[in-house]
Amino acid sequence: MAVALKSAYLTIPVSDYKRSIEWYGEHFGFRVVTEDPFYVELVNDSGIRILFQQNDHGLRTALSWTTRKPCTTI
Repeated sequence: MAVALKSAYLTIPVSDYKRSIEWYGEHFGFRVVTEDPFYVELVNDSGIRILFQQNDHGLRTALSWTTRKPCTTI
């Protein structure tokens, strides 16, 4: 089942770049376009871009879609 993201750009705090890149690649088709010590930028085939920033403050992110049930927390 494909999930359509409506935003053109998201910044997501993550605790593990590698694990997050793999998860978003597998589930949403994102691939890395820029790697920097401070962030990783990814894009999918629809042109949606997201930034992962290292989570040094214990912030948490959860995605939800039309069912309003949380997808996951990374």
